[in-house]
Amino acid sequence: MRHFGPAHVTSCRVQRPNRLSRSTFQPVACQRDAFQRSKLGVFQRNRELLGGAAAGAVLWSIFGTKDGGKQVNGVTTKGERKAPARYAGLCKLKPEMYAQYTQLHDHTWDEVCEKMYKANMRNFVVYHHEPTNQMFHHFEYIGDDFEADMATLDNDETIKFWWTHCEPCQDPLNWEGPPPSQGGTGGPGGAWWASMKCLNHCGGWPVSWSKSWPDPDFKPNQPQGKLSSLQNPPAVHNRPE
Repeated sequence: MRHFGPAHVTSCRVQRPNRLSRSTFQPVACQRDAFQRSKLGVFQRNRELLGGAAAGAVLWSIFGTKDGGKQVNGVTTKGERKAPARYAGLCKLKPEMYAQYTQLHDHTWDEVCEKMYKANMRNFVVYHHEPTNQMFHHFEYIGDDFEADMATLDNDETIKFWWTHCEPCQDPLNWEGPPPSQGGTGGPGGAWWASMKCLNHCGGWPVSWSKSWPDPDFKPNQPQGKLSSLQNPPAVHNRPE
Protein backbone atom coordinates (compact mmCIF):
# COMPACT_ATOMS: atom_id res chain seq x y z
CA MET A 1 0.00 0.00 0.00
CA ARG A 2 3.02 2.23 0.34
CA HIS A 3 4.16 5.25 -1.62
CA PHE A 4 7.74 3.93 -1.28
CA GLY A 5 8.78 0.32 -1.71
CA PRO A 6 9.89 -2.48 -4.02
CA ALA A 7 6.45 -2.77 -5.62
CA HIS A 8 6.59 0.90 -6.54
CA VAL A 9 10.24 1.73 -7.14
CA THR A 10 13.35 -0.05 -8.35
CA SER A 11 16.65 -0.11 -6.50
CA CYS A 12 19.92 0.55 -8.27
CA ARG A 13 23.06 -0.24 -6.28
CA VAL A 14 26.52 0.78 -7.42
CA GLN A 15 29.55 -0.11 -5.31
CA ARG A 16 32.00 2.49 -4.07
CA PRO A 17 35.58 1.80 -5.16
CA ASN A 18 37.42 0.19 -2.24
CA ARG A 19 40.50 2.32 -2.91
CA LEU A 20 38.72 5.34 -1.38
CA SER A 21 39.35 5.78 2.31
CA ARG A 22 36.78 7.08 4.80
CA SER A 23 38.65 10.39 4.95
CA THR A 24 37.79 10.92 1.28
CA PHE A 25 34.19 11.57 2.29
CA GLN A 26 34.84 14.12 5.07
CA PRO A 27 33.99 17.80 4.37
CA VAL A 28 36.78 20.33 4.22
CA ALA A 29 36.69 23.36 6.53
CA CYS A 30 35.00 25.69 4.05
CA GLN A 31 32.28 23.10 3.42
CA ARG A 32 31.67 22.75 7.16
CA ASP A 33 31.39 26.53 7.49
CA ALA A 34 28.95 26.69 4.58
CA PHE A 35 26.88 23.94 6.15
CA GLN A 36 26.69 25.75 9.48
CA ARG A 37 25.52 28.92 7.71
CA SER A 38 22.90 27.04 5.70
CA LYS A 39 21.70 25.21 8.82
CA LEU A 40 21.21 28.50 10.65
CA GLY A 41 19.36 29.93 7.64
CA VAL A 42 17.00 26.94 7.53
CA PHE A 43 16.38 27.25 11.26
CA GLN A 44 15.55 30.95 10.99
CA ARG A 45 13.33 30.49 7.95
CA ASN A 46 11.31 27.69 9.54
CA ARG A 47 11.03 29.48 12.86
CA GLU A 48 9.41 32.37 10.95
CA LEU A 49 7.09 29.89 9.23
CA LEU A 50 5.88 28.19 12.40
CA GLY A 51 6.33 31.14 14.74
CA GLY A 52 7.38 31.54 18.36
CA ALA A 53 10.29 30.70 20.58
CA ALA A 54 8.89 27.28 21.47
CA ALA A 55 8.65 26.32 17.81
CA GLY A 56 12.18 27.64 17.34
CA ALA A 57 13.47 25.41 20.12
CA VAL A 58 11.83 22.36 18.55
CA LEU A 59 13.23 23.18 15.12
CA TRP A 60 16.75 23.69 16.47
CA SER A 61 16.53 20.31 18.20
CA ILE A 62 15.84 18.80 14.75
CA PHE A 63 17.97 20.90 12.41
CA GLY A 64 20.77 21.65 14.84
CA THR A 65 21.80 18.07 15.57
CA LYS A 66 22.37 16.54 12.14
CA ASP A 67 26.19 16.68 12.31
CA GLY A 68 26.20 13.00 13.28
CA GLY A 69 24.43 11.79 10.14
CA LYS A 70 24.67 8.05 9.57
CA GLN A 71 27.55 6.78 7.46
CA VAL A 72 27.10 3.81 5.14
CA ASN A 73 28.97 1.02 6.88
CA GLY A 74 29.98 -2.49 5.92
CA VAL A 75 31.47 -4.16 2.88
CA THR A 76 30.22 -6.30 0.02
CA THR A 77 31.16 -9.92 -0.63
CA LYS A 78 33.93 -8.54 -2.88
CA GLY A 79 35.37 -6.53 -0.01
CA GLU A 80 34.17 -3.19 -1.39
CA ARG A 81 32.42 -0.54 0.68
CA LYS A 82 28.66 -0.59 0.34
CA ALA A 83 26.82 2.11 -1.58
CA PRO A 84 23.40 3.55 -0.73
CA ALA A 85 20.47 1.84 -2.45
CA ARG A 86 18.78 4.24 -4.87
CA TYR A 87 15.04 4.10 -5.58
CA ALA A 88 12.96 5.87 -8.23
CA GLY A 89 9.31 6.04 -9.24
CA LEU A 90 7.02 7.73 -11.76
CA CYS A 91 3.46 9.08 -11.64
CA LYS A 92 1.56 12.06 -13.07
CA LEU A 93 0.51 15.34 -11.51
CA LYS A 94 -3.06 16.55 -12.06
CA PRO A 95 -2.64 19.98 -13.69
CA GLU A 96 -5.42 21.55 -11.65
CA MET A 97 -3.67 20.45 -8.42
CA TYR A 98 -0.28 22.01 -9.15
CA ALA A 99 -0.86 24.80 -6.61
CA GLN A 100 -1.65 22.41 -3.76
CA TYR A 101 1.17 20.01 -4.61
CA THR A 102 3.74 22.78 -4.60
CA GLN A 103 2.20 24.23 -1.44
CA LEU A 104 2.91 20.88 0.20
CA HIS A 105 6.36 20.38 -1.26
CA ASP A 106 7.86 23.87 -1.20
CA HIS A 107 8.31 23.05 2.48
CA THR A 108 7.65 19.39 3.27
CA TRP A 109 6.31 19.17 6.80
CA ASP A 110 9.07 18.94 9.39
CA GLU A 111 7.38 15.95 11.03
CA VAL A 112 7.41 14.08 7.71
CA CYS A 113 11.07 14.91 7.08
CA GLU A 114 12.00 13.69 10.55
CA LYS A 115 10.23 10.36 10.08
CA MET A 116 11.77 9.80 6.66
CA TYR A 117 15.19 10.59 8.11
CA LYS A 118 14.68 8.07 10.92
CA ALA A 119 13.62 5.52 8.29
CA ASN A 120 17.06 5.96 6.66
CA MET A 121 15.79 7.81 3.58
CA ARG A 122 18.11 10.49 2.25
CA ASN A 123 18.12 13.03 -0.58
CA PHE A 124 14.45 12.58 -1.55
CA VAL A 125 13.64 14.69 -4.62
CA VAL A 126 10.68 15.06 -7.00
CA TYR A 127 11.01 16.37 -10.56
CA HIS A 128 8.12 17.59 -12.72
CA HIS A 129 8.03 17.48 -16.54
CA GLU A 130 5.60 20.28 -17.31
CA PRO A 131 4.63 19.37 -20.93
CA THR A 132 3.46 15.86 -19.92
CA ASN A 133 2.79 16.46 -16.18
CA GLN A 134 4.92 13.43 -15.35
CA MET A 135 6.69 13.37 -11.99
CA PHE A 136 9.83 11.42 -11.16
CA HIS A 137 10.95 10.84 -7.59
CA HIS A 138 14.26 9.53 -6.36
CA PHE A 139 15.85 8.84 -3.00
CA GLU A 140 18.75 7.01 -1.42
CA TYR A 141 18.38 4.43 1.34
CA ILE A 142 21.22 3.90 3.82
CA GLY A 143 19.62 1.50 6.29
CA ASP A 144 19.93 -2.25 6.78
CA ASP A 145 16.24 -3.34 6.60
CA PHE A 146 14.33 -1.55 3.85
CA GLU A 147 11.11 -3.51 4.33
CA ALA A 148 10.97 -2.80 8.05
CA ASP A 149 11.72 0.90 7.60
CA MET A 150 9.09 1.29 4.87
CA ALA A 151 6.52 -0.63 6.93
CA THR A 152 7.13 1.82 9.78
CA LEU A 153 6.29 4.70 7.45
CA ASP A 154 3.27 2.85 6.02
CA ASN A 155 1.74 2.57 9.48
CA ASP A 156 2.60 6.04 10.73
CA GLU A 157 -0.47 8.27 11.23
CA THR A 158 1.38 11.50 10.36
CA ILE A 159 2.69 10.00 7.12
CA LYS A 160 -0.76 8.72 6.16
CA PHE A 161 -2.27 12.14 6.95
CA TRP A 162 0.36 13.73 4.67
CA TRP A 163 -0.54 11.26 1.93
CA THR A 164 -4.23 12.23 2.13
CA HIS A 165 -3.24 15.68 0.88
CA CYS A 166 -0.74 14.43 -1.73
CA GLU A 167 -2.89 11.69 -3.28
CA PRO A 168 -5.62 14.00 -4.67
CA CYS A 169 -2.85 15.75 -6.62
CA GLN A 170 -1.39 12.59 -8.13
CA ASP A 171 -2.51 10.43 -11.05
CA PRO A 172 -0.84 6.99 -10.89
CA LEU A 173 -0.29 5.15 -14.15
CA ASN A 174 -1.77 1.85 -12.94
CA TRP A 175 -3.93 1.78 -9.83
CA GLU A 176 -7.30 0.34 -8.84
CA GLY A 177 -9.24 0.80 -5.63
CA PRO A 178 -8.54 2.92 -2.53
CA PRO A 179 -5.32 4.94 -2.33
CA PRO A 180 -2.37 3.92 -0.11
CA SER A 181 -3.48 6.19 2.75
CA GLN A 182 -6.65 4.10 3.02
CA GLY A 183 -4.85 0.76 2.83
CA GLY A 184 -5.25 0.23 -0.92
CA THR A 185 -2.83 -2.03 -2.78
CA GLY A 186 -3.68 -0.97 -6.34
CA GLY A 187 -4.90 -4.33 -7.59
CA PRO A 188 -2.88 -6.72 -9.80
CA GLY A 189 0.27 -4.98 -10.96
CA GLY A 190 -0.79 -1.76 -9.27
CA ALA A 191 1.82 0.81 -8.32
CA TRP A 192 1.12 4.35 -7.09
CA TRP A 193 4.60 5.30 -8.28
CA ALA A 194 5.49 3.10 -11.27
CA SER A 195 8.74 1.17 -11.04
CA MET A 196 11.73 2.50 -12.95
CA LYS A 197 14.84 0.66 -14.07
CA CYS A 198 18.25 2.20 -13.42
CA LEU A 199 20.23 2.26 -16.67
CA ASN A 200 23.28 4.27 -15.62
CA HIS A 201 25.38 5.59 -12.79
CA CYS A 202 28.32 7.71 -13.82
CA GLY A 203 30.44 6.74 -10.84
CA GLY A 204 30.92 10.15 -9.28
CA TRP A 205 30.18 10.27 -5.55
CA PRO A 206 29.79 13.49 -3.54
CA VAL A 207 32.59 14.06 -1.06
CA SER A 208 30.31 15.54 1.60
CA TRP A 209 26.64 16.00 2.32
CA SER A 210 24.66 18.78 3.91
CA LYS A 211 22.71 17.33 6.82
CA SER A 212 20.01 20.02 6.91
CA TRP A 213 16.62 19.99 5.29
CA PRO A 214 15.16 21.29 3.12
CA ASP A 215 17.90 22.31 0.71
CA PRO A 216 18.71 25.93 1.65
CA ASP A 217 19.12 26.74 -2.06
CA PHE A 218 15.74 25.26 -3.07
CA LYS A 219 13.60 27.67 -5.14
CA PRO A 220 9.88 27.59 -4.17
CA ASN A 221 7.34 26.90 -6.93
CA GLN A 222 3.94 27.64 -5.36
CA PRO A 223 2.34 30.41 -7.51
CA GLN A 224 1.03 32.43 -4.54
CA GLY A 225 3.96 31.66 -2.25
CA LYS A 226 1.76 29.59 0.09
CA LEU A 227 3.19 26.96 2.45
CA SER A 228 1.54 24.35 4.65
CA SER A 229 2.25 22.46 7.85
CA LEU A 230 0.83 19.59 9.88
CA GLN A 231 -1.10 22.15 11.91
CA ASN A 232 -2.15 24.14 8.82
CA PRO A 233 -2.58 21.71 5.90
CA PRO A 234 -4.02 22.64 2.49
CA ALA A 235 -7.75 22.40 1.88
CA VAL A 236 -8.07 19.36 -0.40
CA HIS A 237 -7.75 15.83 1.03
CA ASN A 238 -9.25 12.39 0.38
CA ARG A 239 -10.00 11.27 3.95
CA PRO A 240 -13.41 9.60 4.32
CA GLU A 241 -15.88 11.94 5.99
